[in-house]
Amino acid sequence: MPRHPRIETENQQIGQAQSHVIPTTGDLDRSDFASEFTTVDTPMQSDHVKELLFMEELVCIEIPKGRDAKNEEQFIDVGNNGVRQFIERGKAQWVKRKFVEVLARAKREEITTPEFTDATGARATRIDRTPALIHNFMLIEDKNPNGRAWLSRILAEA
Repeated sequence: MPRHPRIETENQQIGQAQSHVIPTTGDLDRSDFASEFTTVDTPMQSDHVKELLFMEELVCIEIPKGRDAKNEEQFIDVGNNGVRQFIERGKAQWVKRKFVEVLARAKREEITTPEFTDATGARATRIDRTPALIHNFMLIEDKNPNGRAWLSRILAEA
């Protein structure tokens, strides 16, 4: 296996050299600094941080019991980034939105291939794909006004 050469940072260019003149008298030419500074009067919060906070919010869901309660798992194991959450069937529970997203994205697909006669009279085969959730669930309460639209969007994705 080939070894990659080391990179010694003392031999690397760090940033870009800049030079600004500060006069001993008179006004400072602020246009020289305009591209270097941004005035912020409130703390900045990136979209990524907002998304992370949104995904940590608690929502109330319930995974209903199925028709064959004896042969189905009582606790659904849901994982997100190495963190596991067990959700009990038939019981309303508050869980973090990030686990609800995992449930909403866990889909299976039923594929059927019915034969039919097309407009020219020839035999043809159609492929029908029907997506469904692996575990149906009910969203009981979401205190975030954007929560329901978010869930609808996730469920509609392929």
